[in-house]
Amino acid sequence: LINYFLDDKSLSFSSKDKKNSYNGKVDFKPFFLNADFNYENLNLKNLLDNDSFLIEIIRSEVLNNKNLNLKIRFFLRNIINLQQLNSLKLNIEIIEGDINFSNSHIMWNDDLKISLKNSLLSYDKNQINLIGKIIINFKNIEDFFSSFQIKKINRKDVKEIEFDFVYNINNKEINFDNPRIDKNSNLNVEKFIQSFNLENKKFFNKITFKNFVNNFFGVYAG
Repeated sequence: LINYFLDDKSLSFSSKDKKNSYNGKVDFKPFFLNADFNYENLNLKNLLDNDSFLIEIIRSEVLNNKNLNLKIRFFLRNIINLQQLNSLKLNIEIIEGDINFSNSHIMWNDDLKISLKNSLLSYDKNQINLIGKIIINFKNIEDFFSSFQIKKINRKDVKEIEFDFVYNINNKEINFDNPRIDKNSNLNVEKFIQSFNLENKKFFNKITFKNFVNNFFGVYAG
């Protein structure tokens, strides 16, 4: 159930559900959608699967339209099927067909904040890439080390990690570049990232991600 107001120029709407609420406005000429969606809990299990509705919409390039303009903000408190991730803030901005996800972030428990900067979707022939920069700010790195069972000899005090990335949505492969730890480059880490990018399989599941994190901090510790 929603509340709405409609006239010749625009449509304003809001939900009657206070727990999972949303509100926004659509201007018709020129078309512009501005909306906020707030959810207590949401299951993201199938959101990014290859055959998911979201991926199919992106692949169809229907969003890659010069007449499409919108700003949508999603606030999600708990992700049901991903225990460690919570407090998602997802900003989606489409201006004349350019799709931007910058200034989005998510929390990993209370241990670290993962932010997305300078992020956009790139359509190149039949390939769709998400390009941007990830910045990781550690709130409690010791809890993070314990979760990933990082060897004590490799546990160095780190406040921030950042790197550029390209994620191929079609192939579900990711490449990293320009790693920085506390604003500084590290030759060993750069070589590790280069080696990772040369691997044939560059997608993550729980095991490969855990191995990647362990190897990353092992290389950084020297």
